Amino acid sequence: MISAKRLFVKQSKWREFVRHRLFTMSLVDSNRIPAQPEILRSRPLFPPTLRINFARRFLVLLVCGLAPTLLLAQAKDMGQAAQYYKQTLPKKGKFKFFSPPKRGGEVHYEAKSQTLESEEYAILEGHVNVTYEDLKFTADKLTYNKRTGDVTAQGHVILDQGTTRLAGDEAIFNLETKTGTFFHATGSMEPAMYFTGEKLEKISDDTYRLTNGILTSCDLDSPSWSIHVSRADVTVDDYARMRNVAFRVHRLPLLWLPHLVWPTKGDRSRGLLIPRIMFQSCDPKSAHCFGNRLELGYFLPFGDSVDATFYGDLNNNGYNGFGLDLRYLPSSDVKLGEFNGYVVNDAADKKKQWRYNYKHSQDNLPENFRGVVDIEDISDLDFFRNYDRDPRLHTLSQIYSSAYLTKNTATYSVNVLADRRDIILGHTDPADLTSPIIKQRFEQLPSLQ
Repeated sequence: MISAKRLFVKQSKWREFVRHRLFTMSLVDSNRIPAQPEILRSRPLFPPTLRINFARRFLVLLVCGLAPTLLLAQAKDMGQAAQYYKQTLPKKGKFKFFSPPKRGGEVHYEAKSQTLESEEYAILEGHVNVTYEDLKFTADKLTYNKRTGDVTAQGHVILDQGTTRLAGDEAIFNLETKTGTFFHATGSMEPAMYFTGEKLEKISDDTYRLTNGILTSCDLDSPSWSIHVSRADVTVDDYARMRNVAFRVHRLPLLWLPHLVWPTKGDRSRGLLIPRIMFQSCDPKSAHCFGNRLELGYFLPFGDSVDATFYGDLNNNGYNGFGLDLRYLPSSDVKLGEFNGYVVNDAADKKKQWRYNYKHSQDNLPENFRGVVDIEDISDLDFFRNYDRDPRLHTLSQIYSSAYLTKNTATYSVNVLADRRDIILGHTDPADLTSPIIKQRFEQLPSLQ
């Protein structure tokens, strides 16, 4: 009995000790409570606060363990949204690293003298030729950085890339980006554009910037017309946007504009045509003194099948004129469609002088007819012989207009014709070219054959 009683006492003391240690490790409230046997006996073995702490720790461990699995599940299938993230599914047992883009090609160079420094720089002198992809460099001296792709060239520098050629005294260029700057540069590009300037920058594959330069479609040595600019941003097959523009005819300044947009497209694009100046001295024997005039034109396409050209002529003696050229081919049945008209103010006679020409040819009309129209008329032939300076008008002996319908089959033919013919007989006074012109008109009403 004594030994059993002692064992019960020892067990009771051990329970109190365990309760006391667990209680001292937890917070009963905001303050520590000293261990008391009475309180310890009333407390459970695992207090609520301790159970909450254990639960929190268990949840944290559970989330950390499951997070990689959840993320991997999301990475396996993102549905249609994966296209916006350019998702690449991981392969089991393999890692895929991003690699930088490789260089486009190898650089080949030739020169009379070649010097390599630190296996990084190549100094080339004498008839230097460098080729890289579609680029070809020639110069007297050239330094090439193998690591960065930078090129510094001096003396008779020429760069050829396709149909574009750039030249200059010096150039700084990067072969990888294909951009750079030429100093005291000249160049040419399609369609038939030539330029020269203090500095030329190649900004991208099809964009250039010209500083203090000249643009023209003529010979650079002696252009019949040219555009002088302080700056021009030229985009191939698009437009050239210019600032501080001075338009010149030969060396004569004609027009100044703060801004000008000039088309560089090879296909049909709207824009101003090249102006033309006509100088004409007054003939004392002539009743008209036309003086000098500036001829301006504007081309406007309406799709691929119709276009129009508008003309405006300014004259210092009041002979101002307006013209229109219209062309159309709306279908394969229309073989020809043109209209040319012009009206000018006759300052001497105080009236309008005009001329026009209309041509139209079309197949597959109703009932398989073919129609052709060719009409021309002039208000005063003598006036336009002096005003228009068209050589054809001086040799014109008649003005003929016609219109007809025709249909041909295996068994019969049908032709409907109407025409008019003005025969030029000459001046009333052959010795005086200013005398009125005599003409005789013959007309044929529509007839069926």
